[in-house]
Amino acid sequence: STQSRSSAASDVYKRQFVTRVIKDNDIYGSSLQDIAEAAVSDDERMIALSTIRGELRKGKDKGRFLEKDGLWHLGSNKIEDDQDDDFSDIV
Repeated sequence: STQSRSSAASDVYKRQFVTRVIKDNDIYGSSLQDIAEAAVSDDERMIALSTIRGELRKGKDKGRFLEKDGLWHLGSNKIEDDQDDDFSDIV
């Protein structure tokens, strides 16, 4: 359905946003608040903290992100620049 495709596209966008912020700050790590405050577009600013938290949890389960002392980093299963996330868990 069109709505589920739209929802999947929205989920991909949210994952890309969270991944971008964590990657940009990987040396120091990013808190949940750091991620929310890094939003630059209106669409990114509309992403709720609970949604970011859910994306972090999913990413942690998949090995994309890891959390240490409340800060998030890229995990061992991180997506490199020359690799594409197939988003198979979304679509």
